[in-house]
Amino acid sequence: PAYNEFFSVQSSMKGLAEEERISTMTRKEMWAGLYKRFDINGISTPTYDDLYVEYNRETKMREISLYYEYRVPMFGNIDAIVTFDAPIEVPGN
Repeated sequence: PAYNEFFSVQSSMKGLAEEERISTMTRKEMWAGLYKRFDINGISTPTYDDLYVEYNRETKMREISLYYEYRVPMFGNIDAIVTFDAPIEVPGN
């Protein structure tokens, strides 16, 4: 399930990158767009706190990344943790 969800997250990130005004969107606006896509696809693991937006002055690109953990209980107090990173680059403003 973790990898299936991650493929949907990557698809959602690609959809976000294709938004017309992505270069001027705030982090909250980006999350709102992602959240709608997540709701449609049944994605529940990533949160707003997992969304990172940075501007690279050298490339003049915005680096948008969704970095999160997927935790699965195994037995007792032992969990399996898988980390995912879904980065995209878009033109900066």
